[in-house]
Amino acid sequence: FETDKLHINYKENDKEIFYENFSVELKEGGKTVELPDEEIQRMSEYFKIILLLYGGDSKELSSKFDITKKDAKTRLYPKDYIKEFLEKIILKKDDEKLKEIKLFFKNNDRITISINDEIR
Repeated sequence: FETDKLHINYKENDKEIFYENFSVELKEGGKTVELPDEEIQRMSEYFKIILLLYGGDSKELSSKFDITKKDAKTRLYPKDYIKEFLEKIILKKDDEKLKEIKLFFKNNDRITISINDEIR
C-alpha cells in the first residue's frame, strides 16, 4: 500500500497487479496482459475502495458509507453507487491498527485481506 498506489503479488501464480491513479496493469510471468476496459474499470473501483479503507480517512469514509462500530470491528454499508456491487465491508483492528478487511459483494463473492507486519 502507498498513497494512490497498490501492488499485489501472487507468488503461487507468478502474477502481479499494479494500480496507480486509476490505471491497472496485470503481469503474468513477467509479461503484461491486456485487460478489457470494463475489467480495468471494475478493478480500479475495487482498488480505490481498498486504498480508502487502508488510508482510514474518516470524513471520506463517512461520506460513502454508513458506519457502525462494535469492539474491534467496524461495519461499513455503502451509500452511493458502490452499493450496486458491494453489500458491506467489515474492518478488524487491533490496537487501532487495521488488521483485516472483509469485502462482501452482491454476487456472493467474499474477499478477505489480512494485514500482517503493518508498516506505516
